[in-house]
Amino acid sequence: MIIYLERQPLTVRAGSTVAAAVTLTRTSCTGQPRAPFCGMGICQECRMTIDGRRQLACQTLCREGMQVEPSV
Repeated sequence: MIIYLERQPLTVRAGSTVAAAVTLTRTSCTGQPRAPFCGMGICQECRMTIDGRRQLACQTLCREGMQVEPSV
């Protein structure tokens, strides 16, 4: 299946969460790259813009053609 990370195609396994498919999910307020931490929605480190809405990447399953952008 193909999703788009920053408008670039990315092949992912069906059933994967967005957090499992990407390496970095957002940039901190100081500009440092951040990655998923807890994997269950508690820490909020995996916030991304997914199809135009800010969502937790660890709780969002990949769908064919979805657009994913890191959050600031």
